[in-house]
Amino acid sequence: SFSVLNPTDADYTYRWICEDNLDLTKQPSFVCRTVQGKIGSGKGVLMSFDFFPRSFGIIESMYRFEVPTHSLSVPFLLVGQVNEPQILFDRTFVSFHPALIGHHVEEILTLINKENRSFHYQFLERCFINGTTNNDLIIEPSSSGIISENTRLPLRLIFRPTQNRSYTYILQCRIDETIELLNVNVKGEGFANLSSVQCEAIDGNRYDLKSIQNGTNEIHFDDVLIGNIASRQIQISNDGKYSFDFNWSHDNEQDLGPFTITPMKGTISNSQKQT
Repeated sequence: SFSVLNPTDADYTYRWICEDNLDLTKQPSFVCRTVQGKIGSGKGVLMSFDFFPRSFGIIESMYRFEVPTHSLSVPFLLVGQVNEPQILFDRTFVSFHPALIGHHVEEILTLINKENRSFHYQFLERCFINGTTNNDLIIEPSSSGIISENTRLPLRLIFRPTQNRSYTYILQCRIDETIELLNVNVKGEGFANLSSVQCEAIDGNRYDLKSIQNGTNEIHFDDVLIGNIASRQIQISNDGKYSFDFNWSHDNEQDLGPFTITPMKGTISNSQKQT
């Protein structure tokens, strides 16, 4: 808004004419609220324009102010600038540590609002997964919500792989009143614990030991004279991509008695074996 004064000793009428090439199917970016009227002698009138931007950047509109009785015609260039809200993530790339299938790892992604007002955000569901299921990557506390003015909102990315392979995600987040989506590239890797445990039998052959869920394993030493020692070799193989730790344990209420296991714990590198 601005004022136009009439310094003459007579009243006069005025009018505003828009000289833009208007598209009748769209609302103009600038609309004059005082298209025409009368200004009394020695008086002033407040001229008002409304700005309705349809895009970001610099927007211009050409108007002409005319006073027909005085053959006065003055061009006016109206200029407005619209910027994207300053809302961003603290990073555009997230890389998870390799995760064992059935387990999970987490990373924190922070959404930052530098504006003096709150905004609604929402991750697009169709962009969550690239060839996987929705349970592989979860966003907590929610994949949509409100971020308050001048705040930082930490979001937990939880990666829970279900397959023995690499994962790639492109997360896209929509912020209200913005055009561009916020993109975050996410990578992770799931791996299986490809291990086997074999025990030496009396005849020297090896057989696989069962998991606890599948039953109890029995290791036979045959008859051993008092004072003598009998041993059986148990071999743990790591056929996976990453190292893993092993640890022998027993029920605290049971005494191993004359039995010992060496070593009781350790680490086995990939493609290696421990006896």
